[in-house]
Amino acid sequence: MAVMNLDLSGVSELSAKSVVPTGIYNVAIAGAEVKEVGNGHMLKLAFNVLDGSEKGSTPSEDLWVAHSSDKAEKFGKSKLKSIMVAAAHKNPELLKDTDELLGLRLRISVEEGIQMRDGAPVTSDDGKPYRENTFKGFFKYDANAESVSEGPVAERQITQAPAPVETVAVTPPPAAPAAAAEFPWSK
Repeated sequence: MAVMNLDLSGVSELSAKSVVPTGIYNVAIAGAEVKEVGNGHMLKLAFNVLDGSEKGSTPSEDLWVAHSSDKAEKFGKSKLKSIMVAAAHKNPELLKDTDELLGLRLRISVEEGIQMRDGAPVTSDDGKPYRENTFKGFFKYDANAESVSEGPVAERQITQAPAPVETVAVTPPPAAPAAAAEFPWSK
């Protein structure tokens, strides 16, 4: 046995990332924190599904809010603004503190898929592909609309990325010469 006096006060617990089936969900923002990551700062948002078959699940989204790539930063900020507008944030033009996001309600559209890296599925030690959610849209919360899931993606074994689709140029046939139109009123 090893005696340890390990200070864990400077680290946080790993957060569970829950993957939900493709669908549209009523959610509340349950977590929001900014982390320094590689090329910038990422806002990590956790959503709590409020109803339906996935009630209690916590899908999450990571958004670049500062990045060495202007394109990545602009995309992340645009998604954040979409979330703030959909959630009826009091001022979607300015976020002073991440705590302002906590508890806000909105609807999210997500698509379930397989996590890919360099054209190949990312797999666990037992060979099963990791699932992930891609956030497709953010909408105003509607208490009368229940979350709708399309059900889990069927278990499937993916061995390689799909082959690229071959494109073929198609030339349209030449247009026929225009015939003189004869209308009843032209007589």
